[in-house]
Amino acid sequence: MEDLTFIDQLAGDCGASNATLKTVDPEGRVSLISDCVSPYRLLDNCPLLYHAFEHGSQSRLQASIEAPSRVAAIALLRYCYTGSYLPPCACAEDAPILLLLHAHVYKMAEDYDVPELQLLAHGNFSVQVECACSLPLPPQDLLETIRYVYANFASPQARQQQGLIHTLLNYCISVFLYHQLGESMEFLQVVQQIPELRQDLCRTNMDRNFQDDCFVTESASEDEGFSIIRQPKPPVNPSMDEPMSSPEIIPAKPIDVLAATGSNYPDDDDWTML
Repeated sequence: MEDLTFIDQLAGDCGASNATLKTVDPEGRVSLISDCVSPYRLLDNCPLLYHAFEHGSQSRLQASIEAPSRVAAIALLRYCYTGSYLPPCACAEDAPILLLLHAHVYKMAEDYDVPELQLLAHGNFSVQVECACSLPLPPQDLLETIRYVYANFASPQARQQQGLIHTLLNYCISVFLYHQLGESMEFLQVVQQIPELRQDLCRTNMDRNFQDDCFVTESASEDEGFSIIRQPKPPVNPSMDEPMSSPEIIPAKPIDVLAATGSNYPDDDDWTML
């Protein structure tokens, strides 16, 4: 993902390639991306990034921008040069399912007013989530992605404009049992740390009319709290060729998320957030 060969391959096609681009991540770490950037390459696809370059020492153009990660900054630069923010290796069949990069690129596209890149990032994010549903394990960066999208896209306005949280919630509900999220202490810890996530899981499951293999319910007692349980299979009507029988329905044991995380069920005031 940090491959920069596209800069050398396209050098000289659009003015001098001697500008310096650096990034500052959320922890304040500064990283040099390249000192061979051609600012004119950025003008058509990302004018705001082009205008971020200023003359520094020895009259050399340089820019220092904030970015969620070094990889995300390289992805934005790659998009400006090639029209795609992903390297060719990302499209290989054995490429891992990753979500966080697409969320990072989406945020950078939003910050630098590049709607076309936003559409690309959102589309790739949705495709990766869809592919993850058919794999035996969740994406390795799922928890990081949940934390990031709730930190950056959880406001009411952001929810209306972006669909990243909606996509993640539907994934978590639909594969909760299949990916054993209820048995993952790391996932349960995230649920405890982000109250909005717990409430959103409940609401999303209700919005889906409990159509999945698992669903979120309010337990009978406050101690049981937030539970995700398996729906019993509906009885099957016997055909004319089969003997009539009473199907056996065995309810599954609830998975008590709040008990596992040492949390309490949200009170009535918390639900006003919905």
